Amino acid sequence: MRIEKINSENIKEIKRFIRRIPGISEINEEILNRVLILRNDFEIKAIISYECFSNKGLIRYFIFHKDVDFEELEMLVEEMIKNTKEESINLVLTVIDDESLVPFFEKLGFHKCLIENVYIGEVSLENTLYHNAIGLVKES
Repeated sequence: MRIEKINSENIKEIKRFIRRIPGISEINEEILNRVLILRNDFEIKAIISYECFSNKGLIRYFIFHKDVDFEELEMLVEEMIKNTKEESINLVLTVIDDESLVPFFEKLGFHKCLIENVYIGEVSLENTLYHNAIGLVKES
């Protein structure tokens, strides 16, 4: 497995990979600027992307095949963290709506944060559709 940044040769494949996910009808092109993929010789096995808000990053897509080893996903997350450091991002946030995913993210080095302390722009997530979501952060 190898990690690649998005480029002109793999962007169509990345879009196809994302569109396979139920519930994703549109892909925000701006978010595609910060995509990393994990692939073997034949196909994309995982992607992670983030959006930058000042000195904080928000994971927007983290999608992977179930057969990907945890160590490979950990490697993908660490490469993303390395990229965020290069952009002077000091904190990466993910927002999930499934409590069963918390141990997975904790194993990746994230820890829970209070959702009322998470803002996108001027709006607290507590005052959005995500008010029941779980916020997790990792320092970069």
